[in-house]
Amino acid sequence: MKLIPVFKSHDERDAYFREHADYYSLVCKAGVGHYARSEYPTLAKALAAGQTKQHISGGGWLIYGIIGEQSALVATVKKENK
Repeated sequence: MKLIPVFKSHDERDAYFREHADYYSLVCKAGVGHYARSEYPTLAKALAAGQTKQHISGGGWLIYGIIGEQSALVATVKKENK
C-alpha cells in the first residue's frame, strides 16, 4: 500500500493522483443513482476511452485517479470542437 503524503492544496493532491494512481476510473452519470464506470491502467488509455465514449454517447465523463481506497479527480473529457 502506497503512503500518500499530506497535501497543501487540492491542486497538489490532484497532480499527485494524476501521476501516481494505481489505476484510473472513467465515470459518467447514467440516470438517477446510476453511473457508467470502467477502469484503465493508464491515464492515456482512460482519456482515449473517454473521448470515444463521449463521441458515441455524449455526457460528461470524469476521470479519477485511484490509490488504494482514495481517489481524486484528475481529468474531464470534453466534446471536441471541430
